[in-house]
Amino acid sequence: MKYYFVGYVLLFCFLLTGWPSYSQESRIDSLRALLESAKEDTNKVVILTDLTREFSSTDPKKALQYGKMGISLAEMLEYQTGIADILNVVGNIHRDQDNYEKALDCFQQSLKIREKTGDKRGIAACLNGIGIVYYYQGNYDKTLEYFLKSLEIEKELGNERGLASSLNNIGVVYQDQGSLDEALSYYNQSLGIRKELQDQKGISESYNNIGNIYAQQRNHIKAIDYFLMSLKITEDGGDKKGVANTLGNIGELYSDIGSYDKAVEHINRSLAVARQIDAKNEVKYAYQNLAEVFAKQGRHQQAYKYHKLFAAIKDTIYTEDGSTKMAEMEAKYEVDKERKEKELLQKDKELQNVQLNRQTMIIWFTAAGIALLLAFVFLIFRGYLQKQKVNLQLERKNESIIRQNKEIERINVDLEKLSIVASETDNSIFIMDADGNLEWANRGFTKLFGYTLEEYIKEKGSNLLEISDSPDIKTLVNKCIENKKSVVYEALNEGKDGKKHWVQTTLTPILGDNGNIKKLVAIDSDITVQKKAEHEIQEKNSEIAASIRYARGIQHAILPTDEHMKEALPENFVLFKPQSVVSGDFYWMMEKENKVYFCAADCTGHGVPGAFMSMMCSSLLSEAVNEKGLTKPSEIFYNVRKGLIANLKQAEDTQKDGMDAVLCVLDKKANSIEFAAANNSLMVINPKRDVWPENSIPFGEGWGGEIKPDKQPVGYLSGEQLPFTDHTIKIVKGDTIYIYSDGYMDQFGGPKDKKYSRKRFKELLLSVQAKSMRDQQEVLDKSIEDWKDGREQIDDILVIGVRFS
Repeated sequence: MKYYFVGYVLLFCFLLTGWPSYSQESRIDSLRALLESAKEDTNKVVILTDLTREFSSTDPKKALQYGKMGISLAEMLEYQTGIADILNVVGNIHRDQDNYEKALDCFQQSLKIREKTGDKRGIAACLNGIGIVYYYQGNYDKTLEYFLKSLEIEKELGNERGLASSLNNIGVVYQDQGSLDEALSYYNQSLGIRKELQDQKGISESYNNIGNIYAQQRNHIKAIDYFLMSLKITEDGGDKKGVANTLGNIGELYSDIGSYDKAVEHINRSLAVARQIDAKNEVKYAYQNLAEVFAKQGRHQQAYKYHKLFAAIKDTIYTEDGSTKMAEMEAKYEVDKERKEKELLQKDKELQNVQLNRQTMIIWFTAAGIALLLAFVFLIFRGYLQKQKVNLQLERKNESIIRQNKEIERINVDLEKLSIVASETDNSIFIMDADGNLEWANRGFTKLFGYTLEEYIKEKGSNLLEISDSPDIKTLVNKCIENKKSVVYEALNEGKDGKKHWVQTTLTPILGDNGNIKKLVAIDSDITVQKKAEHEIQEKNSEIAASIRYARGIQHAILPTDEHMKEALPENFVLFKPQSVVSGDFYWMMEKENKVYFCAADCTGHGVPGAFMSMMCSSLLSEAVNEKGLTKPSEIFYNVRKGLIANLKQAEDTQKDGMDAVLCVLDKKANSIEFAAANNSLMVINPKRDVWPENSIPFGEGWGGEIKPDKQPVGYLSGEQLPFTDHTIKIVKGDTIYIYSDGYMDQFGGPKDKKYSRKRFKELLLSVQAKSMRDQQEVLDKSIEDWKDGREQIDDILVIGVRFS
């Protein structure tokens, strides 16, 4: 029976999670549409790779055409990752068509690139592909070696899809070696992962392989159940190669239990699909299975016919070894032939020596005659060549003259156009000699300054150093001449009418054929309006900056002081890093009647709009506790929501401003914390804690617990305004509570420019538990700065930690 191997490749942005999420035809149409409008860049390489993959199981020839186009473009762009990705896909296609040498070459080329770029996921894919090729060549030791290497890398990366593929492939090898229980164990591990990933194609492959195990164990009912589940998925997904494999296995199973008509029906369906996609291996298995079924039925003529077809295609697939032997035989034949020819030549030489003396005189006379004839022919031929050479030189000179005339005509047309532009443009244009002496000015000069060239020279001077109002003109001219490149500068000039003009000048050197400067050209543009606008913008920016600084002072005034925080919560830290001058994140604290209220909040927006929201939300929190006497976190949040809706006049289809926040109420007498969470969670970490709060999700090998929030903001909510949930934590000695906004986890950085992530944030908090709260703050601050590595901060960052010793 035919097993499923998985020659997986890396996923691209155009592949969707789950298979199939929409029809293959729709995916192909979408990719072709993208290809038509794509530029010659790396995105086009990705599209071509996806098209190669999509056609690999339905039209391998077309897939290889797209693969060839993709490799050519990637090589032109020197896009190494793209080359490696396409080589992996093309290697899988060659392997499926039983071109093992080509497949191995593709995988090894891809592997070299992956190793250079440090792409571990790509390395795992290549090792997997090479292992499959060795399997089909019967080298099981090499197969397992490469599969196990791939499996270790996938475990290290946490790549579930790749891990499932490696487990599946190891199962195939064990099945082929007869270790059915071990094979079934690996298949079931792979199937479990694929079901979690909702990987339909992978699930179908696992069903097929498990069906093969049960077929070998003579458990035909289970086998046919698994084969039919596999067939449905492959037919729904348009995986023609998978359809051919599974139909063939079903046919073979029916043959084993004596249902020969059903066996022939399913094998013929498999053969038709395999021929359609030119899958030689599947065609070979179909011929072999038909021959065996007909032989069992006693239909020997039909059995003989399909056995001949099987033998023929088997020879076609495995001609490589035969070709090698033929090449060795041919080489041996050529060596023997050369040896015999040398022996014959030696005998001929001996015979020639016998006749040599008799022929010497004849040869000398004949040679002399031929020499005279050759000399005569040489003289005639030399004259002919000289004549041809002269004619060729004349033709080349004529062609050169024609080209020069055309070039002169083109230059004259360009000069005429350039002359019109230079004369009519509103910009002022000066042409000077190499020393800066004025030679010519256009009409734009007179329009801008009011002078004719003669008036200007008489009034101002005749050299650029004399007439320029730039204090740095000498330095600028020297720089232009020394570097032989344009320089740009600005100056305030006075026209004939006494008006001041801000002028931007571009001074350009014109070089001769020998590289020396022939002329200097100065083009002046009137930028007075731009300068005025720049001045106004600078004034406005100064006013805005002053307003923002004032707002920062107000915002900082509403935040609790370090002293107040330490007095209420002796062991605490606050890491507060606004993305701009002012922040949409804020923290709030209040003490009342032996209770400490503290909150970490992330308001809608950042910068000035966020700061406005933070001040409003802080005020509403204080009002709810101080004036309305509310003590339950859920009631306080609900009251703040009502205040926001009223103040901002929020309603459906209007702005949805509000805040994501965690509000804690520490009851010192009861030694407990009651809290409500809106969109942001709360974490508790204590390595010594045995019992965890209700609804907490453990992490870090039982050191920590995370309590999920209500999935709603403190603000307007479409539909019914749902209440918030109160959670209670009985404090245990050594507990550390963390509340935060999402800015820390969402910050981009690291070697791959990815988000810091919630997982990495949890690991960081676990790693600092032995440190004091001040040291924890320093570690968190340094960690996020190292992660950013000079990149822009994308959001406000707020983390509060409170320890109870």
